[in-house]
Amino acid sequence: MAELAGTATSAFINRLPDEIVGFIMWHLVYKQDLQDLISQRLPRDSTHLTQLISRVCRRWRWVALNNPSLWAQIHFGWSLAAISIYLERSRDAHLSLAIHHSYFESQHFQLVKDSFRGSMRRLERLSISWTSNLSEPPELMSWIDDIIKNRISTPILSQLHLDFPGVPRSSSRVESLEHLPRLSIICSSMISLLSLLPDPCRLTVVDASSFGLTSAQILTFLSSAPMLELVTLAHQWIEDIVPPSGDDEFQAAAQTIPVIHLRHLEKFTLGWGSKMFYDEILRNVTFPQTANIFLSVARGYRKGILDYLPSTLLGVFKLSVHLEVQIQDFEDFTSAVLVFKAARHARFHLTFDNIAPLTESGRIRNFQQQVDYRVQETAQLFEHLATYTFLFLRNILVSGKYIHSLELNTISGFLASLKDIEQLTIRTIDVDGFLDALGLSELEPCPSLRRLDIRGCEFDAEHLEGVIVDRFEWAVKLDELKVTFDPRMKIWRYGCRSAADIIRDLPGYNGEGDVLTSESESDEDTESDDEYE
Repeated sequence: MAELAGTATSAFINRLPDEIVGFIMWHLVYKQDLQDLISQRLPRDSTHLTQLISRVCRRWRWVALNNPSLWAQIHFGWSLAAISIYLERSRDAHLSLAIHHSYFESQHFQLVKDSFRGSMRRLERLSISWTSNLSEPPELMSWIDDIIKNRISTPILSQLHLDFPGVPRSSSRVESLEHLPRLSIICSSMISLLSLLPDPCRLTVVDASSFGLTSAQILTFLSSAPMLELVTLAHQWIEDIVPPSGDDEFQAAAQTIPVIHLRHLEKFTLGWGSKMFYDEILRNVTFPQTANIFLSVARGYRKGILDYLPSTLLGVFKLSVHLEVQIQDFEDFTSAVLVFKAARHARFHLTFDNIAPLTESGRIRNFQQQVDYRVQETAQLFEHLATYTFLFLRNILVSGKYIHSLELNTISGFLASLKDIEQLTIRTIDVDGFLDALGLSELEPCPSLRRLDIRGCEFDAEHLEGVIVDRFEWAVKLDELKVTFDPRMKIWRYGCRSAADIIRDLPGYNGEGDVLTSESESDEDTESDDEYE
């Protein structure tokens, strides 16, 4: 049967035109990440993919040899013989070259570099990956410098990946990239955003450093690259945060820069920066409503988390239809993440730094002090959120290891402010405190709630039942309930009923959710729980 299937497949392939076969081969050998051209599991002189394809049969060899682009991806880590074969057979095709620190040898690099001397005008993609544990070879850095400064002509270069973690982040060094009119992707901290860009600029992907640049300079860069789709700017380390550019400087720049419309943007990441720094940028840039914007906000000691929400985003925040409040563990580098999406606006992801480990005077807090500080900080955030009126908010997620430690009046005040919420998702250790708050009829918290998701949380089944039943009198009926089913619920008894019986009969529960498993459970118990999946 296998032989017949193989014969049928071969017959089908043999009926395809040579152009289609070549197109399939190209998709097979193409590497978006050029570092994938080499494998650490194989020796340098091993046979490479295009060579293997060309040896399948006489026809495939003819097709491969007549498609130069199949041979145009070359890794400097290959043997000199393999590189020579690929370079010769690539003929006039656009070249893609890769260099990796694990396979770099100075003498080998010099030989390979010399062999490419007459072919660099064909270079379309260049990827160099280095490690901070090794110093950068001067011959390699000189070669890169020659390309950037046009001493080596690469007129069709479109993708430039220079990954050098150990190289200081570029800020003031200005290069002219006008000799690279096709440049669309830059991933490098070595090239300053102040560099002169081609006009028109084709940049779509930028992963670079904005270290030391003012908000006005970043705006100048964004205005010169209207085709941007993916942007990641490493602005400062959290400990390097300095006050943003002065008002006079920014106002002067704002007069010459009209509002920037990044119509093609999919993802924009920038951090770290102060509230004022982001305000200066956001008031002059518009994003598509399908974009995701990630901002890392540095804050001080004397105010709450929401006080550091950029003022330019406050209006969007209040119009949110979806909101996520994620409280991080105090051990994390960040304290909280706010994710919100409003109609006709981009989705914003704001990360706030963690100030719990140190007091304002610089004294180190011990373990319990940091826990207490995070709980206090979280309570302040929830109380602050309760003061906002979210007219369009329908979906909210709250998560965090310590939010179950909040006092009842804090939780109830927060939930009572959510009059129009239809879906509530909670991720914490124990959800009974939130259930207590949901059952306070005098406050009527979340009266429009239709979907409750408490997967991953511990809860008392009878308590959950009581809350849901009591809400019938003043809230809409719960349409959907998701919990994590623990097989031990079958033996946890509440009078004549088990916890499993209670959960199964709850309004809105249709078996959706997670099933908690354990290696100590018998196969029989696991199989009997399928009805709850």
